[in-house]
Amino acid sequence: MPSQPFPGFPARSKLTPLPELFFSRLLPETDSLTELKVVLHIFWRLYLKKDSPKFITYDDLRSDETLMAGLADSTEALRDALDSAVARGALLHTVLEDGGQPQDAYFVNSEATRNAVSAPQSGGSSKTTSAQRQAPGAPEGPNIFTLYEQNIGLLTPMIVEELKEAESLYPAAWIEDAFREAAALN
Repeated sequence: MPSQPFPGFPARSKLTPLPELFFSRLLPETDSLTELKVVLHIFWRLYLKKDSPKFITYDDLRSDETLMAGLADSTEALRDALDSAVARGALLHTVLEDGGQPQDAYFVNSEATRNAVSAPQSGGSSKTTSAQRQAPGAPEGPNIFTLYEQNIGLLTPMIVEELKEAESLYPAAWIEDAFREAAALN
């Protein structure tokens, strides 16, 4: 038990979004506090990443002092929580090669990451090279403003401000999914 109670969140705290299904489906099924801590930590860490596809390695998690302090520095607890989260379907796992060394990599189980993880495997290889993670100069998807104009209509100054705010709050994959759904529902 900490010596001082948590003082509360400041007025302008940054937020980490979670899919609604996390609360309605995944949370009720999760019976391990350790697994819950690890999954929430991964959502937070991946939300902060700018590259795509977003993943985190086992070594990154194992060396994360904040996470490991919450797990009483137990690498066994970390491995068990990751295995359980993958078995439950909350996370995806693959092995990437980094400098010739295999690395366990974990992704949030979403349509975008399922496609990214399965793409290298469909070519006959079960491993992804570090160059395939994020190739320099690789074309990125359309930005939020292009998506809006292609799917909704003309931009106004008010819409630009709202889109900038949405871009700072939500992952790019979620924004693309939202525009796709909006266009499908007219």
